[in-house]
Amino acid sequence: MAFAACLFLVHGQDWNDNNNKSNNNDGNRNYSNIQEKDEKGGVVLNEPMIFGVSQGTTATHALYEATCNLNMTTAHYFLVCMEGNSREDLTVAQNEAVKFHFEALDAYIDLKVCVRDDLFDASTCPINRVMQDMRSMRVAMDGLVKSGGVNAVHDSPYTLMSSRIIRAIERSRPFVEPILVLSERDPLVWAQKRGIDHASAILCRFFFGPEMDEYLHFMSLHCTPKNYSNNNKHHLHNYFDAFDLNCCVSFALHSNRSPKRARDIFTNYELLYHQAQGDVHKENQIIERNLIAFENYQSMYKQHNYLYYHVDLFAADSKMSTRDIAHDIYQDVIHSTNVTKKLDSQDSWIAPLNKKSTVDALHKMGFVDLTTTKSKSLPSNNIYNDPPLLKSVLSEYVINSVIDNYHSSLKPIEGLNKK
Repeated sequence: MAFAACLFLVHGQDWNDNNNKSNNNDGNRNYSNIQEKDEKGGVVLNEPMIFGVSQGTTATHALYEATCNLNMTTAHYFLVCMEGNSREDLTVAQNEAVKFHFEALDAYIDLKVCVRDDLFDASTCPINRVMQDMRSMRVAMDGLVKSGGVNAVHDSPYTLMSSRIIRAIERSRPFVEPILVLSERDPLVWAQKRGIDHASAILCRFFFGPEMDEYLHFMSLHCTPKNYSNNNKHHLHNYFDAFDLNCCVSFALHSNRSPKRARDIFTNYELLYHQAQGDVHKENQIIERNLIAFENYQSMYKQHNYLYYHVDLFAADSKMSTRDIAHDIYQDVIHSTNVTKKLDSQDSWIAPLNKKSTVDALHKMGFVDLTTTKSKSLPSNNIYNDPPLLKSVLSEYVINSVIDNYHSSLKPIEGLNKK
């Protein structure tokens, strides 16, 4: 397969976006406040969107609670926070966003189970199923971003396609910037804990295998996010996103590698440690690769020009509650006076016109600092707890599929050596 063709298959929009259009007849919300039409008749969103680019195991749940505390409708894995008890209480856009989020999550967990089974069986996850799950994730996540129905997203599967999510936000909201927020963690501690706490997490096998140098070169040419602070342009070649599933598939299809199954593209910590067979040197190599992947990802986004807020909740002196984080985000990002002062006083901030319009738009959206009011946080709905709101919005099939796939991802594999 030609290289250009393989990139189109993985990164291109090989689906019909017409199916993702919503009815703008919404009695609960004035769509004219958040949408306009561009010169080609496409929908343009005026409200900024927050993207939590933090990888899992970095307190992403705390950031989720913080944005919920700001009255931002937010999605995070099994959770969505928004007001209402049924689909009738939500806007058209919110109904769409909830559906898209759990469709993306369902496809991701299905892929995780598929990869895990294939790694130990090699007969259960053919390439057509891998590509279908990947495509379903992309369609659903693009749909969520375009819907305008949530103000923020965190964690997987979004952070496994971070560059794509940022591009989708840019395209749907051309007059405001994506707002990136990041929770940090010591890279070595993360590298040690991630493989133990999330053994079935999907990884690119090329990064953990002998093809690492070739894959790094490929990523530097084709997969590196382009929007950084101008101060750091000369460092771009040093950074990469080893967690990007789209890039991993593109590399697998490059140079006629012709992958036939999931195990030809992906691996997970479970298999890597199983193959190490207790060899301390091999286990340390896994941790070292994990460290390199995370350290690069975190450093890359700490220098991104769209990064508006970052925090290290694991620092020795950190005793921040989720309300403290929400207060910080409000003061540092939403309150336009404070941001304007930052733009005026910090030469290192590259401040295009969109940055000012972004914080101005946030200021007009009515988010509140709950530390100074009596307002309550948006209620959180967990699909695992069978909440009335999600039962009203989602089909029974999607709910059962998400939960069943999740249970399957936790089942022990017979004969597997555990760490």
